[in-house]
Amino acid sequence: MSTLLQQAPFFLLLLLFWQSPALGLTLSGVVIDDEETVAGVEIMLTDASNNVVLDSLYTNRKGAFRFSVKPGIFNVGAFKDEYAVNWSRGVAVKDTDISIRIEFTPEAFADDPLSVSDDCE
Repeated sequence: MSTLLQQAPFFLLLLLFWQSPALGLTLSGVVIDDEETVAGVEIMLTDASNNVVLDSLYTNRKGAFRFSVKPGIFNVGAFKDEYAVNWSRGVAVKDTDISIRIEFTPEAFADDPLSVSDDCE
């Protein structure tokens, strides 16, 4: 019995190490509009099916963001007034840190198939 009690702290530490998000991987990136970084963009991290919002934050003054994640597949959404919403879907984080670049388009220049077809009628 004493052997089991002596091993318990080891197994608890192993369990905490394995499940700790602080020891996970990094999914980071930058938001760009015509080669200029965009600050204050809301970045939303969801699971691959968009059923669960895992985290959200705003880009810093350099347009950068960073999430601590466990291995998996994620969707990353970028939202800001006057810009078209941009989703990066199926971002796979396996065994190394991942960095992505999100290209933002002002709403005025975004493709809108409904407005194009409306103009033809």
